[in-house]
Amino acid sequence: MMMMKSVAIGLLILVPALKAAAQDHAVASVMVASTQDHAASSVMVASAQDHAAASVLATGQWVKIAVTEAGIYRLDYSRLKEMGFTAPASVVLYGNNAGQLSFLNNGTAPDDLKKIACRAEKGTDGVFNEGDYLLFYCDATNRWMNDPGPGDYRFVRHHYSDTAWYFLTSQPGGALLVQTETPPAASPSNLSSSTDLYMRHEREELNLIRSGREWYQQLVRCAQNSSGPGLMPGSRIASKFPIQDQAIRRRRSARRSSNGCA
Repeated sequence: MMMMKSVAIGLLILVPALKAAAQDHAVASVMVASTQDHAASSVMVASAQDHAAASVLATGQWVKIAVTEAGIYRLDYSRLKEMGFTAPASVVLYGNNAGQLSFLNNGTAPDDLKKIACRAEKGTDGVFNEGDYLLFYCDATNRWMNDPGPGDYRFVRHHYSDTAWYFLTSQPGGALLVQTETPPAASPSNLSSSTDLYMRHEREELNLIRSGREWYQQLVRCAQNSSGPGLMPGSRIASKFPIQDQAIRRRRSARRSSNGCA
């Protein structure tokens, strides 16, 4: 059954015969009961969304920059000049990278580009000029999403792109600046000397049906204390940590503790 606006449309196919005890029997009557799941149908109905009258890209000079990894990026004054900006102090950063769009047409896609806050390092003279630079944070296309159930994080891969795009233009007033937070007056109530580290090792080398979004890599044997992704060769892991893997055969995730090898 599917929903089109407020009209429910369903297709029911019956084969009016059955076979039991080596004898054929005809079906005399059939009773069908139907119920509507309001929660499920509401997911398939697109919600209203406001749209900008015109895109910010419609006017001005724009430069597109590519980002493949999340992190803090730096743009020097001289580099902005090379990009063609005659007044680098007026450069503004835009983007709307929300990760992969939903497979459902539920109206939650970003409409237009939004300003992204930057930090302008202006040196001792307080003027953005030669030798100064902009700092800003950019997300990549993949995401680590918090799962409130188990209180853990899960990796969400973008199936269609490994590159996120951000846009630079020149506007009066310059960049949207990062606001400085006022430090709390009270003393800290908790001190921590450790933190959680999430690493991902995934090579999309094998597609079982040569189509679709699911790609895998060939399983290989590894030593008990081999270095994990992102670790220097020969480095030693001091404590155990959980590893989450997904096998092709069972198509389910399993969690267990190991010293560095699944």
